[in-house]
Amino acid sequence: MKVVCLVSGGKDSFYSLMECVKYGHQVVCLANLHPPKHNQELETDESYMYQQVGHEVIDAYSECLGV
Repeated sequence: MKVVCLVSGGKDSFYSLMECVKYGHQVVCLANLHPPKHNQELETDESYMYQQVGHEVIDAYSECLGV
């Protein structure tokens, strides 16, 4: 099955991605939710909606996975 993986940049989301591959699914796209750049209130290190700390590594994940 082709799947899109929602990744936050943290270990748990990457682990679930690895489990998808382990069970034979094909990762075709990585998705990430992050706060809008123009909203100063959400640009702190803490947010109830977004894991902001690891979103900088999403491009590296994509490059490593060839996705």
